[in-house]
Amino acid sequence: MILYPTKKTAEVFGAPMADSATDPVLTPVINAVLNAEKGNGLQEWGLKLFYLQGKKCLQAIHFASHFTVVLFDVRKADLPETANRIAMTVFDAFDGEPETQEALAGLFRKGPISVWDRLQNKSVLSSLNRNESMLLTNWGFYESFAAKGKLNPKEVHKFINFEYPVSLHFRGSSRYGYTGEVLRELAETV
Repeated sequence: MILYPTKKTAEVFGAPMADSATDPVLTPVINAVLNAEKGNGLQEWGLKLFYLQGKKCLQAIHFASHFTVVLFDVRKADLPETANRIAMTVFDAFDGEPETQEALAGLFRKGPISVWDRLQNKSVLSSLNRNESMLLTNWGFYESFAAKGKLNPKEVHKFINFEYPVSLHFRGSSRYGYTGEVLRELAETV
């Protein structure tokens, strides 16, 4: 899996960028992951830092489907677990769909090592910015997903990916739809 943070996100969290790797053992592994996964979209995620009530959060968008994951209250020490947290959140979003979960598990097994590289995909950057400005930095958006003052991230992900229509460019056509449906279809055809 390749994680592509924005420049600011990489700076704030001190992300271990691929082009800064100097370890003679890790560098060939990082390069192998980049060569195998870069450009296929299935193993690529754009990341952007945003703040919610003074806490650092990460928004992650899957390149191929634009499925969105929001990781709340992220600390620098959490960075090594970012890929695992994304995978578990995606898996959880398809709770009750064992066939899709199995397909997703297969997809994540194909990219078991995560590396960090610079975000250059303008479509993903645009989606990250749109989600942030329209949804993610507005506490009012989250109020309907909070019970007794506690936010339910699973409900946030369900809304963003299965109830919030966006313009999709998928398999040669453009249409409005839901990113969760696109990721389901991609996972089941891989």
